Amino acid sequence: MKTGAPAVLQAGSDGREISNSVTSPKLSVLLVSYNMQREAPRTIASALPPYQKRVSASDYEVLVLDNGSKQPLPKAYIAGLPANVRYLPVPDPNGSPGNALNWGARQARAEKLMFCIDGARILSNGLVSSAIDNLDRFPD
Repeated sequence: MKTGAPAVLQAGSDGREISNSVTSPKLSVLLVSYNMQREAPRTIASALPPYQKRVSASDYEVLVLDNGSKQPLPKAYIAGLPANVRYLPVPDPNGSPGNALNWGARQARAEKLMFCIDGARILSNGLVSSAIDNLDRFPD
């Protein structure tokens, strides 16, 4: 993975992240992760080019929502994430992926959202481009 702008290591007191350079993506992909130090990096990689075909990283953002993991992803790994990925610890996690997704939706920069409830999955390699294409074709 290419290193971009620093990924978020910690949410601010208001629950919002501190930095990221992708400001107006077409789609926000929300990945919920809980105690998945081994699985989450593979899921994140599957959400990004070059695995995701026919799409540019600037077209979308990926929000990795850590839902209260006892061992979050390593800071060195997070710091090396590309600019279109934000790692966000969910404030006051209650174990519900729904709570994490609702909070994450408020952090998203795109109007259109894609929810990935389990951070231990591999996304199909054309999923993001297909979602963006269909959202463009059928905007309502």
